[in-house]
Amino acid sequence: MMDMGAMRMEFEGDENAFKIAMIPPKQMSACNCPCTCSLSLKTLPIPHTPDMEDLIARARAQSIKAARFVPPEDKKDATWEEMSKWNDHFLLKPELPLHMEWDFSVNEMEAKETHPRWLYDIACRTYFDLLEQHPLSRLEPKLAVSKPLSLTSSSVKLGLCTCVMNRGFQVKLSLPITIANCWSHREWCKIYIVDFNSQDGIVEWIKENFQEAIDVGLLNLYTCPDLTGFHAATAKNTAHRMAIEDNCHILVNLDADNIVHEEFPAEVITRLSRRYVKDDARLSVDAVHYYTGNCTDGTYGRIATFAQDFEYLRGYDEDTLPAGNQDSDFLARLILMGRRIMGASQRSTHFWDNDEASYGGSSLCRAIFNDKEETVKNVAPEYRGIDWQAMDEKNGVTMYERREKGVYVRNTERLEYPFFGCVNVEKVV
Repeated sequence: MMDMGAMRMEFEGDENAFKIAMIPPKQMSACNCPCTCSLSLKTLPIPHTPDMEDLIARARAQSIKAARFVPPEDKKDATWEEMSKWNDHFLLKPELPLHMEWDFSVNEMEAKETHPRWLYDIACRTYFDLLEQHPLSRLEPKLAVSKPLSLTSSSVKLGLCTCVMNRGFQVKLSLPITIANCWSHREWCKIYIVDFNSQDGIVEWIKENFQEAIDVGLLNLYTCPDLTGFHAATAKNTAHRMAIEDNCHILVNLDADNIVHEEFPAEVITRLSRRYVKDDARLSVDAVHYYTGNCTDGTYGRIATFAQDFEYLRGYDEDTLPAGNQDSDFLARLILMGRRIMGASQRSTHFWDNDEASYGGSSLCRAIFNDKEETVKNVAPEYRGIDWQAMDEKNGVTMYERREKGVYVRNTERLEYPFFGCVNVEKVV
């Protein structure tokens, strides 16, 4: 058992990070004091943004080596501070871009355009359907179709990763607005949706309504027959792996009920460009938790991270019950690996711009309200007698114990690629 009282942290400006990562599951609660920030989209030109293939191959090789590591028997009671000096899970972590190494700029082109008529029509129709079903005061989505679009470019490729199983009723309300809001960023911002045996016709509906978005590469749609019941970690891992295999630099988990604001893609790139903020390490960031602080609004799972970190950690822990605590555990493992997380939750190492006032960017993060019964509605039959709360508590204890043992890389039982997510995934064209 680790000596919790003896632990100290000395990594990059946050001495409380380990305490955050090791919060026992029973003590976790939603933070209600999110914070303000204001970002300029202008960043200094950086020489080169690399292709991700080599970086991912290196992270994968390091992950394989870390997965084989077994802590010595005489060190099983080591503290985290002691463990960080010899534990391969910590020592083999990927190198993230240094200051001025990647070009994180997001540039507006001079060319202007309007949304295609088909997209304008379905986005507007969906917007009013959404407001009718969900009070405006609660959701306040933004739909950017009323003005000419400024096309944007970036050398950093962003992947928005979504998994779906019988959630067509949510996808039909979120996806049209998300695609409309991402249309001007389509050269570098990509949406990845993996459907797992849905019986509600959502794949056919997406193809019928968004074939042009598929054709231009904004929307990437896949089907997977491997899951007989929904498993959040496995499904999320599959969607993220599709983005990694498509050479995305940065990944964002986007649950099916989430809606993307037109400014959100640029916000992610700009935010993660600030890995090193001169004279203020408290503003530096390696990952972002885009949680508004409202535990009922569906944004807790919106996590942005570098692709090589996700590959190295092998994503979410699949050796768990189908739902609950996978997001918190993933954030905690990032922290234990030495990463700094900007956000408004108890899993964040830094509050937004070090200001504990209200986070002005929360309007960029919106989701359709749903209760936890929907989350576990489609789990495999053997789990249907367990409610979400029980799953969350059980998973929290299990994954907390793994973190205490210094096990940050998960899904280590797999000996061949792919090391996380489902195997049989087919792209829809």
